[in-house]
Amino acid sequence: FLLGKDEASSLEVTWPDGKILTRGIAEGEINTVIEIAYPAEEDSATKPTLIEVCGQGFSMNENGHCGDTDECLQFPFLCPREKPVCINTYGGYKCRPNRRCNRGYEPNEDGTACVDIDECALGTHECTQLCVNSEGSYTCRCLPGFRLEMGSDSQCVDINECLEGGGPCDHICHNDVGSYHCHCRGGYYLARDGRRCLQQL
Repeated sequence: FLLGKDEASSLEVTWPDGKILTRGIAEGEINTVIEIAYPAEEDSATKPTLIEVCGQGFSMNENGHCGDTDECLQFPFLCPREKPVCINTYGGYKCRPNRRCNRGYEPNEDGTACVDIDECALGTHECTQLCVNSEGSYTCRCLPGFRLEMGSDSQCVDINECLEGGGPCDHICHNDVGSYHCHCRGGYYLARDGRRCLQQL
């Protein structure tokens, strides 16, 4: 394996038969070619086990593999007083100031400014159908055939097209959830537009 210029703290190798080896990387191994030998069988009668060494910022999980360590969870008072908010990162952590933001905003990663919260992407909105994010807030919209319920800015209800302005059909209108369909009385057939009734000849 050839390690590039990006620094890494550990590497994981998976062989075609499913065996996995994870080990830490020494400082002197960065930007060098590392030869990884196939794990030796400890006992031919038993399934081989792999001894894994995790690098800094990683620890062995319940599956016996190296995973990210949440330093913020393990050490609640890890960050200094001037930057008390701890943010876990892959293989490490960051500390930022405890900046207060108005509703609809949150501190950016380094705590130097407040940025908009995208409630639509996070799923923290109250819209029943469509959510449109805006600066510091969001707006709820409805699908075709629905509209916002009177007195609500988030709940969508079905539009009864048959009762709107006399109805869209020439003869008989049946309301559906989010739509409608038309029927004609005897001696007439429904035109291609699905609304007009034409007399049969």
